Amino acid sequence: MFISVVIPTFNRKPILEKCLRAMEQQQLSLQSPVQDYEVVLVDDGSTDGTRDIALRYTDRVHDFEWIDDFAAARNYGLTQATGDWALVLDADEAISPSDFAGLREAMRSDRYDGFYLTARSYTDDGQRSGIRVAAPDDPMGRGYRYYYT
Repeated sequence: MFISVVIPTFNRKPILEKCLRAMEQQQLSLQSPVQDYEVVLVDDGSTDGTRDIALRYTDRVHDFEWIDDFAAARNYGLTQATGDWALVLDADEAISPSDFAGLREAMRSDRYDGFYLTARSYTDDGQRSGIRVAAPDDPMGRGYRYYYT
């Protein structure tokens, strides 16, 4: 199975590399020697070097003229995707290493028509509803003390 990771972005150079590096490190692979994912990046006219970062990881960088509609950029990216599966990420998101096993299982099985990943938002604001304490060694926590899902 092959997955397309669609990332709409605009001026995200400082954070995009973490997102792309997480995928590269885990290889989104099914333990196969062949790369089984593609990154489809949709750029809304970045001027900060976002495209240069993206081109280090993929040659599937598409220009999209901003029309004041985030969904339009995402949907354009989905039309460019060639995978059996598609996963949409924002440039400031990264897939947790613990979620890769679930992705592999879902991609391998014919029991699933789709899947969700739990999103964690990290913060130092301990007063939010549903807040949980982040483990000091949480690889996704970036030093924040709390998170909510």
